[in-house]
Formats: sequence, structure tokens, C-alpha cells
Amino acid sequence: MWCILMLLGSMILDETGILQTQRCHIIHVAAFSSAQNTIVQKCPTWERRRRCRIEKDDDDDDDDESDHHHHHQHDLNKAYGPVVVVGKIIIDEYRSPPLPVVENDNSRSNREDEGGTAEKKQIITIGGGGPQAAWGAAAALAVMERMETTTTSSSSSSSSFETQGNKKTRNNNQTMNDLPSIPPRKQKVAFLGPVGNANGLVPDIREGLQQILGPAVDTIELIVEPSLQTPTIQLWHDEHQDIQWKPLNDCWGPKGADSLWRNRPSADDILQLDCLSQNYGGQDGQIGSATNTESGMDKEQMISNLHLIMEMGASAAGGGQDSEFLFDSNLMSQVSHLCIEPVAFPEATNDENGTLAIPHQDVASSQERLRPHASNINMIVPDSHLVDAWIKSGYLQETCRTKEVIGRFGPLGSRIYRYTSGGAKWTCSDKSDGMDQQQQQQQQQQQQVDYISVPTATLETSNGNPINPTGAGNSYSAALSTCRSRGWSLEESACLATAVGATFCEYEHLPPWNWEVLDRIQRGTLEVYNAITTSTSTT
Repeated sequence: MWCILMLLGSMILDETGILQTQRCHIIHVAAFSSAQNTIVQKCPTWERRRRCRIEKDDDDDDDDESDHHHHHQHDLNKAYGPVVVVGKIIIDEYRSPPLPVVENDNSRSNREDEGGTAEKKQIITIGGGGPQAAWGAAAALAVMERMETTTTSSSSSSSSFETQGNKKTRNNNQTMNDLPSIPPRKQKVAFLGPVGNANGLVPDIREGLQQILGPAVDTIELIVEPSLQTPTIQLWHDEHQDIQWKPLNDCWGPKGADSLWRNRPSADDILQLDCLSQNYGGQDGQIGSATNTESGMDKEQMISNLHLIMEMGASAAGGGQDSEFLFDSNLMSQVSHLCIEPVAFPEATNDENGTLAIPHQDVASSQERLRPHASNINMIVPDSHLVDAWIKSGYLQETCRTKEVIGRFGPLGSRIYRYTSGGAKWTCSDKSDGMDQQQQQQQQQQQQVDYISVPTATLETSNGNPINPTGAGNSYSAALSTCRSRGWSLEESACLATAVGATFCEYEHLPPWNWEVLDRIQRGTLEVYNAITTSTSTT
């Protein structure tokens, strides 16, 4: 194991041989040990950056607390363009199959936030992954900012909480992470999503997004088509925390998602965002007006991170046209970092256990959809089912040569996949975690891969169980890509993203935008980071 601090330019080859755009002159290179399946980082990026800013901020000692806090925020964000999240908006009716289906009931009297008396099964919530991903990106920026400007301890994973049995309670004697007196500001994040108004939902969607997402992000841009429906689904999680769903009201076909998700948003929709006309490091307020040497972005790369939730199935709604803007060279020339969050749904197989797996035609479709954009993609964040399918087909091994691939495994954590220098030999250092004997045998028959395991963060619910995991994977993915685009190492990014996903599981819907939630994410980040480094030091 080794750890090096390098004072280099803005572009280097990392340990995997992949050319990476770094966001800070001080670059931390950490080593990966396949034998120990752990990562060692003696000085995390947030601590080094905080130390670097101490000298810059010495002249501001006479500022009051509020001015000083806003000074930090400005310093950390002025060098970067916005994060742009493109995702779906779906109206979720979250309920299990045994409950009766209530269709065509969108009246305000059946909405809990309007004081209605309807049962929970009739509550309409805004899902689809897009708003959840945008919130995750904003939370990542806010927590990164706080960790890079506030004294924290990477040696304590519960810096402001004490453990009492299975619960965590705030330690009133702890002042290290005292929450600021001013509310967290909106982050430089733009969310775009297509909606239809044939079922009359757009006004409620617009109002709802402003309430739950508006406090966190700068821009919410709805691409409205009056003649089509916004998709509505019945949604639930099975005993394995796998998402199960079915469409309602014929909203998934040509009158809804299948037409709505074709070339919406377009490249022009993204390029015409108001936030892209603002001055991020330039002198004349134009997109790409100046080179920012600190961030490593050249003048044509003013979207710091483009995060796309992309449908992958062979028969997916939208016909594979939900990402047409990726073919626009003008748009892509202004994107510094591109992350794809692929969506493909597993189906029950014919074995006696009813194992879920991605159908072969959907596996092939996912590969066909990604290959035309290979030169632009920096990161791919699939879920566990798609990871398993890509390993069997050999696509994951192929992709790891040039892309960063991070698999989401829900309650089992996440995995950072690496291409081994040997090329032909792939190994897996912990094949058995969370698997039964049959699954282990199946994996041993597959071509295997090398990965780092990132553990989960402890849930701070009363019983340690998730309240609602819906959207946690989307928030994780966007937080991960956002941290990575700002120069954190892949492992550090995964630690913060894991904490964002865990926090999402602790709320019925989107978490509130306040310092208590952001402080909780920071605690989770340190917990996961320490779990990785502690494992290494004791191995």
C-alpha cells in the first residue's frame, strides 16, 4: 500500500491508467490493494483543501460569522459551472400489491399536504428519479463545501452524536459541528425533466417541486408537452429492497412516457438554461468566456457535471431517445464530466427460486446505447442487476478499461470496479458477502472482476431500518458523480454518496433542506470513510 501527494498540473493519469480531470492543484493519489479490498488515504481531500484555504482566509478574520460563511461558499463555487441533472418525473403511488388500486384519483382532497383524510395509499408523490438525483447533487455540493471549510475530525465517525444501544442521540457537549445560524443556500444545480399535462398534473408537479426541491437547487426546468400524460405508476419494494412497479391509466404508451421521453429535453433545452448564461470564471458573462486554471476546465467546458438517468431496456419507453442530446457536439464540448445512471428492470427467471435478472435483450440494448457515447462518458453507475448482467456478457470488463464503473448494491453497499493490470485475469476478493450458496456458485462460474467494497452508513432511524428507500440509488449516483467532478477521489466520493443515500432512506420522501440533514450526511461520510481506512489499518 502506498500514498503520495503530488503537486502537478490539472491533468494526470490515475492509478488505473485513466486520464482524469482534477479540480485542485494538490492531487491525492491513493493505492488499491485487491488482497485487502480496501483503500488508504492518510489525508482526505476535504482536509487538505481546508488547510489550503486557511492562509487565504486569514485576511477575513474581522468578518462576522455570516459574512465569513458566505465568503467560503463563494470561494468554493465560483470556479465551477453548474451541475445539470437530466431525469424522469413520474407520479408515484407508493403501496404494496394487496392494497386496492385507486385510479384516476388526483383530487386535492386526497393529498395529505392539503389536509385530506384519504389513506396513505392515495397520496401522490413526485418520483421518477430525476428530482431525487438533483437533490443528491445539491446535498453533495453543500456537504463538500462544509467539510472543506469547517474543522472536522476524520478519526470520529459520530462527531456530534453518541451511541446509546441501537439509537444515536445528539451529544450536547459537542461543538465541533455546531450548525450555522443561517439556512443552507441553494446550490448550483439545474434539473430538467419532461412532463405532460393531458392529465392536468403539471401545476401540481411544478408547485410540489418548488416546495421539496426548490430550496436546494438554483433551477428547475420542466419540459411541458400539453397533449401527453405524465407517467403515473404503482410502486413498492419487495423483501429484497428491489423496486417493483406497474403503470397506471395507460400512461406508459404513446399517450404518455413512450412519446414524452423522446428527445425531451433536447440539446437546445439544456443550452438555453438561464444558469449557463451566468459568468462562471469568465469576464464577459458568456458561456466559455475564459479558462479557469484552478478547476482544470477549459473554456468550452462550463457544465461541471452532466448527470443523466438513461433508459436501457430494448422496449423501454421513449424508444432509446431520452438521451439524443448526447449526440450534439456543441453541447458536449461544454461538458466537463459526464455520468450515466442506466436504468434496466430485472424480471423473474425460470429457476425454482424466482431469481431476478436483466433479460438478455435488455443487456444487449444497454451496451448498444452506451457505445456511441464512449468517448464522452467519464462514469457509469449501474445497479446490482445490471452489474451482474454486464459481468456475464464481459461488458463490465471491457468498460472498466476506460471508464469509472461503480455498482449500487443497496443494503450491501457499493462496489468500485477496477481493471487489473494483468489484463486477462480478473479476481474478486470477497465473493461471498451477502450471497447464499447458490449465488456464490453462480458467480464462481462467471468471469470475475476486481473491486473495492464500500460499506453502507448506519441508518439513524429509531429501529435502524429504512423508512422509504425509493430514490436513494438516484441520490447516491448524482452525489457520487458530483463529488468526482469536483476533484474528490473516487473512494471519497463514494463515501459521501453513501451517506446521501442512507439519509434518503430515513425519510418518507425527499429529505428537508436544512443544516441538520446536511450535518447527518457529513457524519455518515466520516463513518464510511473511517470504516474503509480502519479496515486497512487492522488488516
